[in-house]
Amino acid sequence: MQMTVYKVIVHPDFDKHHFLGSDITLMQLHQPVKFSSHILPACLPESSTKPDSTTTCWISGWGMITEEKFLPPPMQLQEAELKLVPSDVCDSFYRPPNPADAGPKPPGVHEDALCAGDYINERSICRGDSGGPFVCPLEGVWYLFGLTSWSHICQSPVGPSVFTNLSYFAGWIKKHKKENPAPDPGKAPPVEKAPALSTDVSSETVLKPRMTVLLSAQFLLLWLSLVSAQ
Repeated sequence: MQMTVYKVIVHPDFDKHHFLGSDITLMQLHQPVKFSSHILPACLPESSTKPDSTTTCWISGWGMITEEKFLPPPMQLQEAELKLVPSDVCDSFYRPPNPADAGPKPPGVHEDALCAGDYINERSICRGDSGGPFVCPLEGVWYLFGLTSWSHICQSPVGPSVFTNLSYFAGWIKKHKKENPAPDPGKAPPVEKAPALSTDVSSETVLKPRMTVLLSAQFLLLWLSLVSAQ
């Protein structure tokens, strides 16, 4: 489905206070998304809603299979199960052993992020998955608890994947939904021909060996569609 974007709302603190902090952007669409058997919503959590630490969560995306291997045609959507990783464990994994080598904004896990991983099956996010969903069931309801943000290189041995913590930004999301009423659908631009699928994901954010960080010119903002209620 191809949709047009009415407004883009970038978090003002993105990458300001710590490495890829506040890694979230909202996109308000011209028209509501029409749900179907293939397009279904996941609930946004409240600030007090937290995933169960024992729950299996899911990631999905069209990113690379490994650091060197692109997703082959017909580019079928991939999914994987991950377990939540305690923030302190995840943070210790990414903190450089020598603080002198950390730089002005060393990689680390703060309260605006959460981690998950699968060390046994070596599953993780990879280049091209940025902005993708991290969903977990809670009392029979699927919640979008995270947005794919960054990770170590996706090759053995894999490290934990880091996601934007949507519970942390629940208030910020509600504020902008309230301040931005649904636009007039009649003013939406005409739908253009969809572009061909691209495998150019060379600018995705990953941590390379020796903690060298690669960032794109647009800082790889994570997109969360702000869907107006019908």
